[in-house]
Amino acid sequence: MTWIKICGLTSIADAEWALECGANALGVVFEPSSPRSQHRDDMRGIQPGIAVAVYGPLPESGLRPDFGGIQYVVGREEDRLPRNRFRCQRPQPGELAADVMAEAHPPNDAARRDFVVLDAYSPDGYGGTGKRLDLEFAADFVRLCPFPVVLAGGLTPDTVGAAIERVRPFGVDVSSGVEAEIGRKDRRKVLDFCEAVRAASSSRGG
Repeated sequence: MTWIKICGLTSIADAEWALECGANALGVVFEPSSPRSQHRDDMRGIQPGIAVAVYGPLPESGLRPDFGGIQYVVGREEDRLPRNRFRCQRPQPGELAADVMAEAHPPNDAARRDFVVLDAYSPDGYGGTGKRLDLEFAADFVRLCPFPVVLAGGLTPDTVGAAIERVRPFGVDVSSGVEAEIGRKDRRKVLDFCEAVRAASSSRGG
């Protein structure tokens, strides 16, 4: 079964609904530049063991070690992070999968990444922009990457099945694709997304 992360959550009600629909992880954004950004105590009550604290660049302080994972685009001293590190790679136009892979896991790099999130590049933000990732590029990256790859970037209930079939990622990550408006999830879309993931996973036998 393809792993599912519902990201950009801003309410406990939306988080609980995502879990009911079958999400494996809940993404809460702490990146200040994001329109979905939460303050440290805004999501008190969310299940910390399956919640992923999402940043752009890693902050010098104020990380959420009580969460079940840390997701980031740029980070120094990554070894200071707890387990379940989600390094987010955002390939720019013209980049090759092998070059992005080298950035995600350079030779002789001691830092551990438990997962790599492959997201679409946008100058407008670190994620949640709705920009779509090229699936041919993503499939090449998944074949090269030694870490489990979580596919993101413009996924919706209508497109996630074909993306899973083509790319065969470990997991999928959605934010804007299941929203009614920025920061508020559409319950029907969340359910449809999770059902589409399950259907695609069943058709590929996993």
